[in-house]
Amino acid sequence: MLSSKFRLPPGKFKKGRHRLYFSTHLTISAAQNKLGFNRGAVIVSNAAAKKSTTRHELKRFFISLIEKLPNTSSDVLVVLKPEIGEVKKKISASKRK
Repeated sequence: MLSSKFRLPPGKFKKGRHRLYFSTHLTISAAQNKLGFNRGAVIVSNAAAKKSTTRHELKRFFISLIEKLPNTSSDVLVVLKPEIGEVKKKISASKRK
């Protein structure tokens, strides 16, 4: 879990220039900040995972990846698309076997 210092506040990512990276399962937005440390946020919608436990598990996983990023003084926003739910189901099914 990110401490509040390293969390990206809601609504603060709309202004300014940022880079977008798209894939089938997620979208990553990154922008420079002037704070001297990285901040991050992950958005997992109800469409991506119906159960809140699954949404929190996905969120914790991606937050742990954001924590491991080298300090480049950036704001990182990860938005998971509904297609990530299918990947999660396949991973869970393979673990049960």
